[in-house]
Amino acid sequence: MTLKELLDTWPQEKRAYVVAERSWACDDPVLSRAFAKELALSGREAAAGILATLVGAARNRLEEAMEGQYGTVSAVSGDMKALVEKTASEFDGVLGRSAAIKLKAKAQRSILKANFGDLAGCVTDQKMGIPFPGIKATPDGATIERLPAPDRSVVRVDSIHDVIARRKSVRSWGEGSISKAELSWLLWATQGIRGGTSGHPTLRNVPSGGSRHPFETWLVVRNVEGIAPGIWRYRPVEHDLVLVRPDADLETALTKAAREQDFVGSAPLTFIWTVIPYRTEWRYCTAAHKIILQDSGHLGQNLYLAATAIGCGTCGIGAYDQGLMDAIVGVDGEDEFVIYCAPVGRLKG
Repeated sequence: MTLKELLDTWPQEKRAYVVAERSWACDDPVLSRAFAKELALSGREAAAGILATLVGAARNRLEEAMEGQYGTVSAVSGDMKALVEKTASEFDGVLGRSAAIKLKAKAQRSILKANFGDLAGCVTDQKMGIPFPGIKATPDGATIERLPAPDRSVVRVDSIHDVIARRKSVRSWGEGSISKAELSWLLWATQGIRGGTSGHPTLRNVPSGGSRHPFETWLVVRNVEGIAPGIWRYRPVEHDLVLVRPDADLETALTKAAREQDFVGSAPLTFIWTVIPYRTEWRYCTAAHKIILQDSGHLGQNLYLAATAIGCGTCGIGAYDQGLMDAIVGVDGEDEFVIYCAPVGRLKG
């Protein structure tokens, strides 16, 4: 596949190709870097790979252009030659970093595999009789917000066929707040308890490997009727909210944590799920992490379907700054950290 054919498969990068072509044509190695900015602005996950492809073509084209005008690259003035060499070195650095990242990605594939064979040689903490880690404690004197019981009266689309058919990722919001009854429904759909609450909730409205349910639900509330703006944590046993931090100005911080995806920060409500891996490791050791990833998908899909059913929309967010998102909810980033988030808002129109 030629460079042009490759770029033809990426419509958002066509503009970058034109910029690069024009830059090389005028023999200006400074301008030839403009395509990097264009790629960055495109927001493509594959930008690094395309950049690496363009790098080789850029260097070749630059040398060809210089040979035509000056005879050989070595005939270029000292300053220009130094700039060309510096640019080439930077390009090589991009290629090297890209190769290292690709190797890292390949090494991480093992987490997707079923490592249950390891359990035969592992005396898990469950087998050792170590108590299961309890439910997260609530600080004394914390502000508690009671929620109404989940009520299907908030459902606008009650056909499972229609809900599935209408499910989509939504990245812009219509006017209007989320009602407390709707929030109650969404929380019930994603982490609502059906029974088995002695010591640890085991039966919920989403499946979880071994009924471990390693997640905590946090909410960034901006516009929910009857609930003060701020960070709240959901308690599924009590079906209520605990105020973590009042804050009426979270839009900027949340947008930054979501890697400048402003529709996350502007949403009236954002779900943030953290994971406490040990809850699943306690039983499954090295097999726990694949289970946790699968379980997070159950959370997200139930939120998609429940939001669709009440006339709202959501979008699962995997691209976020881990440290910044952990800081928003105040977790340590080691024994508990953010694994998934999803803004919720009214549909337009």
